[in-house]
Amino acid sequence: WKTLSGSGKQPMKVRNSSTNIVDDFFGESQNGRTRKAGKEDRAAKYEHLFDAEAKKISLKERMVHVQEEVLAQQRQLMQFQIQEAQAAREDHKERIMTMELANLSAEARAYWKRRQAEILKRRNWTA
Repeated sequence: WKTLSGSGKQPMKVRNSSTNIVDDFFGESQNGRTRKAGKEDRAAKYEHLFDAEAKKISLKERMVHVQEEVLAQQRQLMQFQIQEAQAAREDHKERIMTMELANLSAEARAYWKRRQAEILKRRNWTA
């Protein structure tokens, strides 16, 4: 930088050779390409990150879907087990109700008659 002597004006840039002009021209052109390439690189990077995030989200959604399916299957299994237990209880009660009590001792007969009465009472039938 050279200043104009005593003028108090801003310093001026002085070019030493014509190569500075060529360098400036190509530098600007190259710099313009560099900026454009940088933007493209950033865009590609962000696109890659966006794709990666989209894949993560898709995978998480798939995991949630699989978990929902597993939960539905567990509910069905639980419902089946409840029905099986109820059927077993009903079968047991039916066997008690159809027992032949004549061949039993008086104590055993009294016990099974009480059990039959309890079953009838739960079914809201009269004993």
